[in-house]
Amino acid sequence: MQTNNNGMFRNEDPTQRNRMFILARQAVSNSEYSEARRYYDLLLAEEPNNWEAYYFDTLCWALENSDPEEEENCAVLLNRAIPETIQLIVQYEKPQNQINAFDTILHTINTYIRYKTASIENYYQENRRYLGLLPGWLFRKTEAYGSIYETYRNSVPFRFPNADNILSLVNDYYQRYADSHMRIMPSRQRRYIIRYIRY
Repeated sequence: MQTNNNGMFRNEDPTQRNRMFILARQAVSNSEYSEARRYYDLLLAEEPNNWEAYYFDTLCWALENSDPEEEENCAVLLNRAIPETIQLIVQYEKPQNQINAFDTILHTINTYIRYKTASIENYYQENRRYLGLLPGWLFRKTEAYGSIYETYRNSVPFRFPNADNILSLVNDYYQRYADSHMRIMPSRQRRYIIRYIRY
């Protein structure tokens, strides 16, 4: 792949640009998040308003960071990136492509949350006999991940055709998430999660 002296691809060649996106997507599919970020960073340097490069660069950073102490910060960073990504889609993506973009974000954040929170339920189930309340660090993660659904729901402009399908899906994902975590939470903590379930 040809690049200029700064390591950036020559965006006058659309084939090269498309190839960069293909390589980035393949890296994500193979869980090669550092490699994917390398491509997305190059794309962002040339196209700073490209929603896909911006969003997946952030998502890959959150996925590749496996330090348990940093997981909450990763969720917060991804949460902040969602409204900005939605704005990029609204401003720069063709109207006929916007619903697919919104759908892509929803499905990837749902997969990310399910992947990251599986350890929360496993930990609690293995240690529930010793725990009265969900430990603070796990509870904060639960709140951080749950708030991602709310941020998405509040950010997407539900004015476009078929918006009801997206809204119904995010509410369904949200409810499943809340139900799964309320099952493992003592009643004193459930009220902090259930407050997010607003329709």
